[in-house]
Amino acid sequence: MTEEASLTRFILHVGDPKCGSSSIQTSLFHGREGLRAQRILYESQNPPSGNYCLTTLIGGSTRGDDGVQMGHARNTVAKLASARGDADHIILSAENFIRQPPEDILSIVRMIDPDVQDVDVVAYVRHPAAMYLSQAQQAIKASTRFIPPGAYRRPIHEALERWENSPDVASVTVRLFDRNSLTGGDVVADFQSVLRELTDRHVTLPAARANRSLSAEQMVTLQYYRGHYCAEYQGKATPGSMRLIELFEAMNAEALVGTRARLNGRARALVEQGNINVIHWLRDHHGLPGMGERPRDAKPVPPGGDWTSIASILERVDQPLVDLLKRLLPCPDSGQPRQDEAALFSLIDSMPDKVAAIDCAVRAYWRDEVTSWAG
Repeated sequence: MTEEASLTRFILHVGDPKCGSSSIQTSLFHGREGLRAQRILYESQNPPSGNYCLTTLIGGSTRGDDGVQMGHARNTVAKLASARGDADHIILSAENFIRQPPEDILSIVRMIDPDVQDVDVVAYVRHPAAMYLSQAQQAIKASTRFIPPGAYRRPIHEALERWENSPDVASVTVRLFDRNSLTGGDVVADFQSVLRELTDRHVTLPAARANRSLSAEQMVTLQYYRGHYCAEYQGKATPGSMRLIELFEAMNAEALVGTRARLNGRARALVEQGNINVIHWLRDHHGLPGMGERPRDAKPVPPGGDWTSIASILERVDQPLVDLLKRLLPCPDSGQPRQDEAALFSLIDSMPDKVAAIDCAVRAYWRDEVTSWAG
């Protein structure tokens, strides 16, 4: 082992989920050659998934075939181990690292370099209210149900403390995943600035954006679809619901179709009330901006009420737009595809700046539905 190899410093981007990891990992993947020229290594089998597969080496599970993913993991480790003599920084990036015991993840690091001494950890986190909204949206992609705001607890500070207390970790950088807090309002630009600080190199990463957020109206329509077309498949994605999600994502290619989803005041207050220790820790321990909260002397908000509809947590929903989106769906009784041209024209007329994306997305969705029905 050369002296150069033994001085390799690792940078672990550990997540959190729903905090721009896919954008960061896509950018790292396409910027590998530029990074390598600066003696910084990054390897990944799948651009938007980063090093998610590496946890299979410590008994973890993935979203796909774990045997295949383990093969990818071993291949990534082998590539990095063989090339580490040509670099003094190695980046690993996976949103599932943050909740794992640090020692388990560091055991993967040692598969690449047994003598590693310095590890820098980078984590992006959301305000609990923003994370709750993101997870509620994710939940209704495979269910009609989501956790009520008063029951939501996510002690992410405990995971971060474990990383900070690990004797093998030299530093932990925690950044708020919020447009107003990120460098240039972009997570890739922000991560680039973090890398420049940690490596003392003029790192330049290619732009990448993997924003798959739905509008408030699309969320309401998706929950309606789940309840009327596949209610028996709670917690499971179905081909029909996946096609609908793809429709909405394609419609949003140029700009969001509908209202940007935001929590209403009561839902936000309940989430903050249940996660106030997390908010205080992130604000006081890491000085994160944007951690505003209800006054300490505010009266407790009772959690009661009907929180079964996703609309119940949203600040604003344009019901006429929801009605138009519902008319794009299959017939509610038979499930047979329908092509409501009047609804499509009304939708286009209401959003003339998004004509191409909406028209192409809806017609592709209708073709897919007809093919599925015929099959």
